Amino acid sequence: MEAPDTTNYHDERGLLKTEDCHIRIRKGQSYEEYLSQKNQYLQEGPIISELETFMENSIRMVNLCSVDSITRVQTIHSLERRYYLGYLDDCLHICNELISKLKLESTDKQERKNYEKLLKQLTDIQDKCLHKLTSILTIDEERKF
Repeated sequence: MEAPDTTNYHDERGLLKTEDCHIRIRKGQSYEEYLSQKNQYLQEGPIISELETFMENSIRMVNLCSVDSITRVQTIHSLERRYYLGYLDDCLHICNELISKLKLESTDKQERKNYEKLLKQLTDIQDKCLHKLTSILTIDEERKF
C-alpha cells in the first residue's frame, strides 16, 4: 500500500498517524470555509450552545486560583461572552474585581504556571474591553463636532 500524503489537508481529507500506528482520517476544510468561520468568530465570538449558562449565572468574586478548573473555565467563557455581546462595562468591572482578588497561594511550579495563564487571560479580556470602550468614546466625541 502506498503511503498517503499527510501534508495536503485541502483535498477533502487529511491523514494522521497515531502512536499505535493507526491512521485516522479527518475531513479537510477549504480556505473559504476557514475564512468564513474566522470572520464569524471575530464578529460574534465563540459559539456557545446554551447562552444562558454563562450569562445568567453570577460570577463568584473569589480567588480563581483556589477554585476548580470547571469554574475557572466557565468564568473566562462568561467574560468573553460578555465582551462579544457588548456588555463592556460589566465585563471590565468583573475583570478588575477578579484580577484584584487573584493570589498565588503556593510555590508549586504548576500552580504558578496556572496563575500566570489565568492572569494573562484576565488582562487580555480587560485590555480588549478598555480598547473597545476608548474607541467607542473617541467615535462619539468625533460625532459631536
